Amino acid sequence: MKNQTDPRSRRLGSLAWLAEVYFAKGRGAAQDQLGLVVPEAVARPYSVVKAGGGQTCLRTDAEASDHISYEGFNPPPLWEAPYAVYRVRFERAPKHDFMFHSGEEMLIPISGEIVYHFYWSPGGEPPKHEILNPPLRRNSVIRIDPQVPHHTWAAGKGGAEAWMVFRHGSNGAAAIGLDTGPRSQMTSERTTPRRIKLEDLQGNPGKYALVAWGVAEKVRLYRQRANLTTAQLAAICDVHPSYLSRVEEARTNVSLELLLRVARVLHMGLEEVFAPPGWCREIGLFPRPNWKEGPRGPQPVLHKPPGSRHFVHPIYWSLRSSQSATSNERNISSWIVLEGRAIFEMPEASVGGPGSQRSELLETGSVIHLRGVGPIGVQALENTELLQIVYSAGDCLCLDAHLEESDGVRHE
Repeated sequence: MKNQTDPRSRRLGSLAWLAEVYFAKGRGAAQDQLGLVVPEAVARPYSVVKAGGGQTCLRTDAEASDHISYEGFNPPPLWEAPYAVYRVRFERAPKHDFMFHSGEEMLIPISGEIVYHFYWSPGGEPPKHEILNPPLRRNSVIRIDPQVPHHTWAAGKGGAEAWMVFRHGSNGAAAIGLDTGPRSQMTSERTTPRRIKLEDLQGNPGKYALVAWGVAEKVRLYRQRANLTTAQLAAICDVHPSYLSRVEEARTNVSLELLLRVARVLHMGLEEVFAPPGWCREIGLFPRPNWKEGPRGPQPVLHKPPGSRHFVHPIYWSLRSSQSATSNERNISSWIVLEGRAIFEMPEASVGGPGSQRSELLETGSVIHLRGVGPIGVQALENTELLQIVYSAGDCLCLDAHLEESDGVRHE
């Protein structure tokens, strides 16, 4: 029988072959060999998606009846970026149900008018069905607490388009959507969207709390982190598995005694169990650029959400034609060209070592993703507006003070 540990018996390019390289020559040699397999476009610390180059996407929380289509302008999948960037097309299809998911959600209109509706309570009053009026228009941005029941559509018959940025509570981009490409429909393999109807929320405070407070979603996420099935967790908590499934799907009321039992097993803090949303949405306006005065940037456009941990920070830049700016890119970030044309210049060390440099021309509708490349240069070829999306688990780059209404920001 052939010796299974003999490197010659391993197929060249397999995981076993890579492990043998690691055993024989160490981690550095194995990484070098892996680098020969990984496409150069993925291995380098920046990635460009040109206008019109988005990839058809399957949103895990969307249905065909929503009349919403998604194009992915995402960082390379092998980067393991915790957020996703989409260009989204909305049709005029008013909604009568709501979606909900953990994490963060931002929308930046491109064309047309966009409506959100919500079902929520700030406390001290019953939840209400609210429709955003006036609708969102170009040069604005909205950040919502996506755990609050919500949905969206185009206000006009001509439809609308927008950029959307999502981060799921699990920090996994695949939980938001999948880049399927034009050949893959995946209609039979779609995950069950997290949806609820208005009539199921009205007069049902238990279901509202499971959804809007994130209890159902957190129980599911914590259970999966513990590597427990629903049946296993139910057995530990001495409850029928079908009942626990209904809790995770927000289809029933739940006793506080059982909820605390689940929390103890999954090591959920009380703030995870009792976490009413302190806010629903915040709307900001981009500053009107004064091209005679020159560049204005970087400028945060939203405030810190009250009582909510967040990681995705929008920064607005405006550069007059022939003006330049620099930015020190220490984290994963994405730049969306809202209007104009600009050249992005990456430093030598981030591209290919001494003597090498890469410049990328981006036009309206293009996106460049960067990860820890250090200082970059941005040179505007015409009057240009940019939106920088920075992922940071440490310092917050948003406006410090939260105001009810100031500087074009409306927070509710």
